[in-house]
Amino acid sequence: MGPLTPPQAITYALERARADRDSEAALAELAQCALAQGEQALALEYLMSVVGRQPGRSRLWQWIGLLERDRDCRIEAAQAFGKAVALEPSNRSIVLGQAQVYLEAG
Repeated sequence: MGPLTPPQAITYALERARADRDSEAALAELAQCALAQGEQALALEYLMSVVGRQPGRSRLWQWIGLLERDRDCRIEAAQAFGKAVALEPSNRSIVLGQAQVYLEAG
């Protein structure tokens, strides 16, 4: 089997996230695939359903923020990063992501 097409890659990433019961690694793979394939909306729909059930996951909020930022949805990105920082204020990656969104928003 050759390389996956973009629709196959995002479908595979979604299936893996479901099969792995929304593990941190599978959700990261989904978000990264969505960013690479331009499928932010599809990944956001799934990630928002997960965060609705598990709102205390800072990395999940971080991925949502990154996907929203990539769609130029600065308010939504800032809100997601704000939730991530509130959950894990000592995480440099999250804090830097929030700062980047604020910088870009002006």
